[in-house]
Amino acid sequence: MNAYKIKGTSNAIGAIGTPEPFERIIEATTAREAYNKNREFLYKTRVHVLTTEIQESRIATTCGLGAIGTPFQVVDPDMYL
Repeated sequence: MNAYKIKGTSNAIGAIGTPEPFERIIEATTAREAYNKNREFLYKTRVHVLTTEIQESRIATTCGLGAIGTPFQVVDPDMYL
């Protein structure tokens, strides 16, 4: 399992104006799976979800609420789009 930090913008349903930024960390096996989980979660209460960047960290071990792994590295958009 890997950790993916997903950054982007979205609007609240019915909102007019500037999109709000978001940043979430999701555990998934691939960048595509993390991308889809994020969109599925956000589209329950948000619209116009735009993912601007995904970063990956390979988790080596989990300790309580934290995880030990590699630093986050940017994933090529071709891996999740």
